[in-house]
Amino acid sequence: MRFGDVVLVAACSRRGFRVRVSRPAARACEEWVRLEAELDASLLGRQGVLICGPNGGGRAAAFEAAGVPARVLGRDEQVAALSALTPPEDEALLDELGGAIDVRAVVDGLAWALADQLVTAEVFAVRERGGHVELQTSEGLWEAGRAIVCPGAGLHELTAELGLDIPLTLDLHARAAFAVREPGAALACLQDRSGAHGEIVYGAPMPDGRHYAVGLGGEHEPPVDEAIARLTAYVERALPGLDPEPASVRLCRTSILPWGADAFATWRAGNVDALAGANLFKFGPLLGELLADRSDELLPDAQLGRARTAAGQPSSPSA
Repeated sequence: MRFGDVVLVAACSRRGFRVRVSRPAARACEEWVRLEAELDASLLGRQGVLICGPNGGGRAAAFEAAGVPARVLGRDEQVAALSALTPPEDEALLDELGGAIDVRAVVDGLAWALADQLVTAEVFAVRERGGHVELQTSEGLWEAGRAIVCPGAGLHELTAELGLDIPLTLDLHARAAFAVREPGAALACLQDRSGAHGEIVYGAPMPDGRHYAVGLGGEHEPPVDEAIARLTAYVERALPGLDPEPASVRLCRTSILPWGADAFATWRAGNVDALAGANLFKFGPLLGELLADRSDELLPDAQLGRARTAAGQPSSPSA
């Protein structure tokens, strides 16, 4: 994308908006609401996110401190929020502002709003050239006063000539969609960290309301066949309201920084800003503002996305 003298190079479904207990997450939610108003479109689902697992009281306190509405639910209330679920524990936390982002609606809305400013091209190289930036693309050579590079899993290849040392690890992640036995029932998003049903997973309803996507949420990505088998077994145990035979499977590259599963930061080389991290889409409107302002909040030393304890202290990267 080209905005005057600033070029945005980005890697371009449904993504879950999982409100982490952090100020950036709360700010991102506010920015999504603002973007909905600007585009006059519904982008962020309000199904809620059911969070199952340890330290429910601490999580509730952290949500309250971040100004995010949340409440503790008993077993019957959990089923009312997510009808397909067999609750893993007596209590779970419902993040009332959470939901699923309609990525297609976002992309279509932004493409329409930027129609006369948007150039779609494959970018082969980004180079600093004496105070300006040169891009080698399938649509020719472009020059700009500044470039914002957001290539996802293509980061290392595209920034190779910039001399940046970005500790980004790439992997392959699988998630599966399962048919809902009773379409029309309540389907909150899910973060099951309890382990009671044998796995740590996340889940979200698909746009058609007839399918529910589930993925593994652990620190390490298993081989695809193993991941699908584990997801199928989890659905059989934990989500009897879904058909345990996967209706579809989606594979995507993950890009993880060392200090957290939701970590992100920008590295700078002259007038180029390279954005790296994971689960970036859910922070999209906030990231857009910070990148446009070249905010120091995004520098690696800030370690945005690092998990924190209920007391607000950084936890270990594996938390």
